[in-house]
Amino acid sequence: MTTTAEPRRVALVDLTDEEVAVLATADGPVVLPYLGTLDDEQVATATTTAYRSLVARGLLTAPTPQEAREAARTSTARGEERVGYPVQMPETLAHLLRLRAGASTVVCVSVATALGAEYRYAHVVDDVVLVEEVTGTGLHRFSLVDVADLPTIVQGWVLHPEATPGTGEEIVQLPQRQGEPDPTPPDELLERLGSALVRADLVVRRAGDHSPELVGVFSGPSGTWTSRSRFGSAAPVVIRPATPDDVRDHVRVALAGEPA
Repeated sequence: MTTTAEPRRVALVDLTDEEVAVLATADGPVVLPYLGTLDDEQVATATTTAYRSLVARGLLTAPTPQEAREAARTSTARGEERVGYPVQMPETLAHLLRLRAGASTVVCVSVATALGAEYRYAHVVDDVVLVEEVTGTGLHRFSLVDVADLPTIVQGWVLHPEATPGTGEEIVQLPQRQGEPDPTPPDELLERLGSALVRADLVVRRAGDHSPELVGVFSGPSGTWTSRSRFGSAAPVVIRPATPDDVRDHVRVALAGEPA
């Protein structure tokens, strides 16, 4: 078993789906699992409430009445349907949002267990990584780590902590819509791994790469299997037995941007 020291993290802030929607652009790979369950009217109500929450928590400073009037006049003069009000925020939050928006590489991992699904993101900017861990209920937990620790963190995301080598024949699975991973593991793996199964899907999104590799990892105390495919491919997905060290090596290669 490979063991490494726990990476040092600097905790920043926890935000809800609604607060993220208020603060950040909707573009990008990060999912908003709670907001995704609401209709447009409910989203509008949720984000309005989230804005009030951000102000109450001291994460935003609302404009003065004079600033609000000037912003409304400017928007009207420009023929804009929505008014952009000036707000202030702590430098730590502003830095977080700049890192999140400016990352040229985003490591995306979805993790499914018997308890549900969660999502992990690493926004890479030079030698700094903004980690965003999203629960199934839409809580986003942000922290900073050194880029040198990123392989260890991602390896921990995709592998069951007690994963063992897989054995047996490969399994062929037909893809879902345009190469998207099937959320349901094959019956053979469900029978073998049972309720301990950790299903992880890894993709490293880089600027300009429109066909990134999708890596599936199925692991538990009864074995480890992996699959590799290309985003948008309609080809069958082959799931092969692997060792945990095989997965760790592939994570290092994927993060380095080297050909597999």
